[in-house]
Amino acid sequence: MRLRCPACQTLLEVGDHLAGKLVACTCGQQLRVPQLKRPAVTPKAAPAVLAKAAPSQSQQSEQPIVVACSCGRKLQAPGTARGKRVRCPCGQLVDVPRQQPLASRPAHSEPQVNHLAHELVKIQVEAAEKQRRREDEEFHAANNPYATDFNSKYQGSGHNANVGNAESIRRQCIQHEATIREMGALYIIGSCASFLSVAGILLGAILGGRDGEVDFAGQIMLFVLGGVMAIVAGFQLWFAIKLRAFEPWTRPVATVFSVLGLLGIPLGTLISIFQLIALQSTEANQIFSPEYKEIIRRTPHIKPRPSILLWILLAILGLMLLGGLVFFILLVVGLTMA
Repeated sequence: MRLRCPACQTLLEVGDHLAGKLVACTCGQQLRVPQLKRPAVTPKAAPAVLAKAAPSQSQQSEQPIVVACSCGRKLQAPGTARGKRVRCPCGQLVDVPRQQPLASRPAHSEPQVNHLAHELVKIQVEAAEKQRRREDEEFHAANNPYATDFNSKYQGSGHNANVGNAESIRRQCIQHEATIREMGALYIIGSCASFLSVAGILLGAILGGRDGEVDFAGQIMLFVLGGVMAIVAGFQLWFAIKLRAFEPWTRPVATVFSVLGLLGIPLGTLISIFQLIALQSTEANQIFSPEYKEIIRRTPHIKPRPSILLWILLAILGLMLLGGLVFFILLVVGLTMA
């Protein structure tokens, strides 16, 4: 900023930061630096209104208005004729109203507020319903780990976490899983013993008929008995395999067999009681569920360990089966040599 001293007429150069302050000239005169003039700030123009303004009263008065004559003609009267009368070509005078009748107004001029409100409410209701269903699914999943959909949740980044959950469930049920598999092994041994009995019956029928000890009718009865026992033994073997695979329908069938096995005092009674406890446990509900097969597939490194008691029972039944087999062989040899 330049400033001239009134005393000596010297032109002084002063900084803008000294505006409004006193400065001294070389002649000793005190000068006050004037304030800087700031440019006036003009307000920004308001954005244009996109919505179309409503017509003023003067504009409405200039718009034509449609009136109907009693003869059926519709007349378009000028806006200046509002509140007056116009003559129809038929000769009658028709009153022109001051306002446009509602029935003659264009339909598109009415706002579709009700329709938009209805659509908005519909969208909000659908969103709330989806949110409620999602919360219900999350609640059930959090409170029932056995109800997990492993086929859909073992995909993507959550694979390791879901495998960990499957391992936890498998380890909780592994002991009961081993018990049910051992039950299937018992039924397999029983079916083998039944097949051995069928072979003895058929062999006895053949040899007895050859030696004349059994007549033809007796042979027929022995063959029928052997065939029925063979069918039962085959079903028992197939059922045992499905039971070890944890098919859901094998659980009630195994329960019926265990109840009938209570009559086999004393060893059969003890085994049947042990089986009924295992079949009616809470863990059995999970083991025979469809999801548990996926758990087994996801955790192949976890192996069930059979209990010592069942190993003892299996050993006893195995020795009995082996003894029966030896007896059957000796019987066949004795009958052949005779």
